[in-house]
Amino acid sequence: MFPSMTDFSTLSDVLPHIPDDLTVAQFMLDYQHELQPFRSPDIPCFIEQTSGKRICLQELQQRTYGLANTLKAKFNIGRSDTGEYTAKLWFIPLRLGFSLE
Repeated sequence: MFPSMTDFSTLSDVLPHIPDDLTVAQFMLDYQHELQPFRSPDIPCFIEQTSGKRICLQELQQRTYGLANTLKAKFNIGRSDTGEYTAKLWFIPLRLGFSLE
């Protein structure tokens, strides 16, 4: 027998809308949720540890979508890949010779 799932509860009768038609990248980088506070464009999403370079949202969007377009063009990875998607993602670092660590 499987353990029961955790029950979640809220004090509110209405839960906020969570879109179910977006990719994770679209939700994290493009979507402005009603409960999310405004983020100034000059606030970095990441700061590189060794160089101190600040990577803000616009650059992160450009890099993410550039990587997605390259993966689609070079390895034919796209939204329609359901069964082979995971295998292709593991194949890429092996083929290109880099580590995901």
